[in-house]
Parts: sequence; C-alpha cells; structure tokens
Amino acid sequence: SDTLYRSIMEVVKAMELCIDDISAVEQASGALWALCSAKPSLVVSHGTIDPGKNHTISVLTEAMKIFPSSIELHRNAIHVMHSFFIQSDNMIKDERSIACIENVSSALSNFIKRSEDEEATGTALQLLAVLADERGYDAKIALSKNDEIIAAIVSCMFSYPSSLLIQGTACDIIRTLAVDNLKRSQICQQGGTSRIIDVLRRMKTDSNVVYKGFMALENLVSGADVEVLIADDTPRVLFDVIEALPHSINVQIHGVEVLFHLTSRQDYFKNELVRLGAVRLISEAMTRFLPSYEMQHKGCIVIWSISTKKELKDEVGRYAIAPIIDGLSAHCTPDDLSSSPQGDKQKYFEDAIGAITCLCTTTTNKRSFEENGAVDLICSIIWLHGDNAGLCKVALSALSNICADRDTSHILRISSDILDAVAQTMRIHEHTKEVQSCAIILLRNLTFSPTNCLILQQNKLVSPLVHNAMVNFNTSFEGRAEDVLRVMPTLNQ
Repeated sequence: SDTLYRSIMEVVKAMELCIDDISAVEQASGALWALCSAKPSLVVSHGTIDPGKNHTISVLTEAMKIFPSSIELHRNAIHVMHSFFIQSDNMIKDERSIACIENVSSALSNFIKRSEDEEATGTALQLLAVLADERGYDAKIALSKNDEIIAAIVSCMFSYPSSLLIQGTACDIIRTLAVDNLKRSQICQQGGTSRIIDVLRRMKTDSNVVYKGFMALENLVSGADVEVLIADDTPRVLFDVIEALPHSINVQIHGVEVLFHLTSRQDYFKNELVRLGAVRLISEAMTRFLPSYEMQHKGCIVIWSISTKKELKDEVGRYAIAPIIDGLSAHCTPDDLSSSPQGDKQKYFEDAIGAITCLCTTTTNKRSFEENGAVDLICSIIWLHGDNAGLCKVALSALSNICADRDTSHILRISSDILDAVAQTMRIHEHTKEVQSCAIILLRNLTFSPTNCLILQQNKLVSPLVHNAMVNFNTSFEGRAEDVLRVMPTLNQ
C-alpha cells in the first residue's frame, strides 16, 4: 500500500509538471487508472485528496480542459474520478468541494458532447449520476449550476439510442436535476422529456430502464409543454409500457404516478387514458399487488383525478370500485397507523375515500359501492381512525353521497351501528366545524327515509350533539341542523 500510494503521488506530480505535454498526460492518466485499479481505497487516502496545487482531481480536470479532444486522456481520467467518488463517503469535503464538483461536471459534460466512445461515455454518465444522486444536497446544487450538463445528457441519449446503460443512467441524472424548477424547465425546453418518452417507447420490455424513465417523468411532466406531450403520444406510450410489464411492482407504482401527473395537466389526457383502457390496467395492478399499500394509494389518486370529469365517472367506476374497496379492506387494521414504517396509511385512507366521494355522484356507482360494502367499510375506518379530523370529514362526505341519490330520490336504509359511528365522530370532533357540518349534512339526508327517522329517534346522542354543534358555532348549518331536530324527540322527552 505504501508503495502504491507513493506511486500515485509521484504520477500526479509528474502529470502536473508535464501538463502541456499531451503524450505525458495521456501516459500519466493511464498510470493513475492502473494504480487506482490495483487498490481503489488509495485514491481517497488523505495525501491524495489533501487540498493543494497538485491534488489528483484538479490536475486531471485541468488536463481535460487543455486537451479536450484527447479520447485516451478523458477515458483514463473518467475512470480515475469514477473510482475516486465511488470510494468516497457521502460528504463533499476537501477536494470533493463545490468547486471540484463544478470542474468535474464541466469536464465530463464537454467530453460527453464530443465522445464517440460508448463505454467511456457510459462511465462518464455513471460518474455524473453518482455526484447527482449520492453525494448530498451541495453536490446537486453544484451540478445544477452547470448549464452544459443537460445538453450533454440529451445529446448522448440521441447518440446511443440502443444502450441500456446510457439511457438508464441519463434518466437517473435527469430525475435528480429536474427537482429544481429552473432545471426542469431547461430539460423540457431542450427535449429531455421527449427523449425519455422515446426511450420508454423503444425499451418498454426492460423493467430497469422503464422504472428509471418513469422516475424521471414524475419530476418532468408537470413542467412539460402540453402540446409536446400530445405530439409525443404520451398517453399511448405510457399505456403500452405499463401493459407490457404487469408483474413489475416498481413499474406499476411509478407508471401510475406518472399517469396522475399527466391527468393533472389537461382533461384531454383523462379522456385518452379512459379510451385506451388505462383504468382497467390500474385496477388490475391494484388487484395484483393488493398487499402493497403504496400501489393502492397511487391507484386511488389517479382514479380520483380521472373521475373529476362527470362523463367519465361510470366508465371509471365499472373497473375501479371493487379494487378500491378490496384495497381498503386489506389495509383497514388497527396497525395501519401514520407511524407505520411503510408510510402514512391514514393519508391513503383519506385519498381512497376521496376517490369514493368523487365517484359516487352517479346512480350506477352509488349502487355499486353499496353492493360492495362501502358503507360498513367506511364506518370501520371511522372507528379505527376517529381521531383524524381530516379523515372523518371525507368519510362523512362519502357516506352522504352514497346514502342519498338525488336523481332517483333513493335514500339508503341505515343500521344503528352506522349512526353510532357518526355520533362518535361528532363527539370526538365537537370543536371542528368542518366535521360537524359534514355529519349534519349526512343526518339530514337520512331524514328523507321514514325508516331512518325511526332509527334516528332511538339514538339518544343525536339531538344533544346537533344542539351542541349549533351552540358552539352559532349557526344552524344552513338550516340543516333544524331539519334534523324536527324529526327528533325534544330534549325534554
């Protein structure tokens, strides 16, 4: 180790002394690559990274700037730097400073734009990916300052359309850079979104590349021009890719996430996805990966988004209602708390019930939810997570939509258990106006059924709770609270 370490330092010094001699720097960079390959850990030893005039990376980047057309020098230097950053820890220190990252990214970008060496280009991209994704926030900021990096990445995606390594690594870098709003805009303007969509179209059977492409698009679709997304036939490409890899859970989860971002851009995409049969694919994925609460959550969110168009509700409900109910049933247990290491499952319940509320504004969907046991399931969630005011609010809204059908004047007959759940919610959240309002809307809807009125009159908590809400908030809730009290026994009785 001592001999190799001294050799590295001597080669670096020699390279600095002969920095203007292309033959010398090519041979010296090759020697560094060989020495670092012999014992990679030496490349991050204290002496090698000690800040100063002749530290390794600075000498290499300086030589790359002086001889931008030397393929041998760039290939050797990239392998040395790749070894350096792969072996280093996750903190950018000393030579791994912001200035160093900027110099390295600039040198790599210039090389990638000129390179005709696929292997070296792939290694250079992998190095950029390491800096972008694994070396902390400061490294990301340093990379984002490089205005040439996006053009270089898009260029090499054009140059090597069949390289799985280059396409996948380019997607990784774009995903990271697109977190920044300015960079997202630049990537879209320079054709990055179109390149990734083209990659998905051509490589739709490679789950790794598709997964990386979807991860990048999650950060890009919101900033892409709608006309570009339409021109690239984005709905069809996404549909074909998701359909081609039905058993890859990563592809399904992140593909559905991209669909959500797409439907958020324009109603045209909602219509196209329904026409193509995307709701069927989403529903099948939710059924196939029932134990994955993340799959259930992503699926419910995109279903909710598509269902905001009234004319699509029945078509969406035909496929989506049963998977939504099955998913909620599978994950509705006392252990599904917000502290779960898998994530915030109460947020999943809230979004899933939000999708139910949106869907059950049509007669067909109301009946389907009723037949699939949605009312009892929602009441179970209220009992299990009654301390969550937001969740109780959407649950009560969903019950109101399911129980009353204005088009047919049909009112669902309830049981005393459902009324007990509503009363419990009003009691726990007596100082939350939104919850009280949703509960009173539900109670008023129920009064249009004589059978329900009898059940209401038998419950000793409803009248005091409605009176309490009126007093606490000094309102009759647009007259609904008074309508409920009219069918109830007086407090004295």
